[in-house]
Amino acid sequence: MTQDLELRHVIGNPEGYLGMPSGRVQHDVTRLATDDLATPLATGLQKVFNTGERASYSNVHLRLREEKQVVELRMLPLPAHKGQAPLAAVVIRPQYQQPSSGDEAVVYDLDQETQQRIADLEAELQFTRENLQATVEELETANEELQASNEELQASNEELQSTNEELQSVNEELHTVNAEYQSKISELYELNNDLDNLLSANGIASLFLDSQLRIRRYTPALTEVCHITDADIGSHLAEVCRRLGPQDLPELAHQVQRERQPAEREVQPGRGRWYLLTMHPYQVGSEYTSSVVMSLVDVTHLKDTQLALEASQLHFRRLFDEAPHIILLLDPQGWIREGNRTARERLGCGIEDLQALDLRELIPGPPAETDGHQVLETLLQGTPISDGHIRLRTPDGTEIPTEASGVPEMVEGRVTGARIVLRDMRERAQTGDG
Repeated sequence: MTQDLELRHVIGNPEGYLGMPSGRVQHDVTRLATDDLATPLATGLQKVFNTGERASYSNVHLRLREEKQVVELRMLPLPAHKGQAPLAAVVIRPQYQQPSSGDEAVVYDLDQETQQRIADLEAELQFTRENLQATVEELETANEELQASNEELQASNEELQSTNEELQSVNEELHTVNAEYQSKISELYELNNDLDNLLSANGIASLFLDSQLRIRRYTPALTEVCHITDADIGSHLAEVCRRLGPQDLPELAHQVQRERQPAEREVQPGRGRWYLLTMHPYQVGSEYTSSVVMSLVDVTHLKDTQLALEASQLHFRRLFDEAPHIILLLDPQGWIREGNRTARERLGCGIEDLQALDLRELIPGPPAETDGHQVLETLLQGTPISDGHIRLRTPDGTEIPTEASGVPEMVEGRVTGARIVLRDMRERAQTGDG
């Protein structure tokens, strides 16, 4: 049996010594043993397990089948293995004679053993009471701690409830903000679509660059200019330069980033078409970023017109310079702005000297007495002349009689200048003489 007096194994017939009481099945040997054996068994087993020594009792009286019988109890500890609970063996055998004086069995005295058992039980009861008191105190301490923990948990619960209310309020605010964001996203989506359609409809080829001059967006019209695709997004501007022609566009973009001022350039990527390339700093509100926006506008028609105008200007310049008569362009005060080659040759003046002259200085005589002054004043007052006569005196003193015709230049009824043609009358005289 074990230290808890649990019966584990029985050898032989226990009838008369052990019985099975009614009720729940128990294995406590003191409950299974007869009343006469219960006390000596409990006393002896307690001694065996406490001291580890054998215990023997003789002259133990019990009633067996209405007959009195004397038995001898021997209780000895069994060898215990590691990790195994201690066990003890109990041997019960009838006693037919008095034990010899050398026998180690103790004569069992019921009163003495009872007193001993009572003392042991009282000691065990006292020990149990002390343990119970300590346990009660520990339970009270634990109860106080649990009470304090409960109060803390209640306070935490109140805080959590307050936090939950705050979170609920924040959640409602987030729902409101989310609704506003959804509205803003919808507006931005529509605005982005409008911007895409605007950029596609105006036909302007535009390229958006980041602060590192890498492509981040372009308009469809740019594809026709330099065959750019979505695969080029993230590429450097230098990659696009190879298709546009000029290789110094990165330097121009750096200049725009640095000076925050737009720059423009005419480029001809190929196929005979001309484009006006402009670069602007990317502006967000009133602040400038390091990004750059590049646009290409087809100016082929304007370029052709410009070339035609330049050719026409060259043609009329040649006619102006090669005319056989003196032609002068005057400002509103009569100062010479420009003269043709014949005027420079006849008057003996260079271009700069001629432009520094007042035509009145070349007309001899007082203004009030000379017809030439009156003709000039008539022209400068806004009246055209066709057959006026003006005599000129060159800086070297040569006098040239001329026949004058001229037209004033008018803007909103105000004279801004005049054009005058002076035909040298000496040539006509020589022709008449001839």
